[in-house]
Amino acid sequence: MLGKDNNGGIIDRGYFKQKLVEQTNQNVFFELCKSLPEGFWMNIGEEAKDIHKDLDTSSQLIGFAKKDRPSVYFIIGRTYLESVPILVEN
Repeated sequence: MLGKDNNGGIIDRGYFKQKLVEQTNQNVFFELCKSLPEGFWMNIGEEAKDIHKDLDTSSQLIGFAKKDRPSVYFIIGRTYLESVPILVEN
């Protein structure tokens, strides 16, 4: 998660956006996101997209990621319920 309105978050976001200019980095980011298990999403502000269902191409993923702005949170995450075995076992 990249925070909002803080110096560290702004620096991290700038670096991230700078790296996403290169097609090679876009492809790597896309492949990394697609390698996550089902159920992961990307949330920018109030807008969320399911990584596997809503972002089918590298250009869709990068286009969504570029909507990021310092006043909102940028989160790649997954929703867990208390009954999920991985949480109960660990």
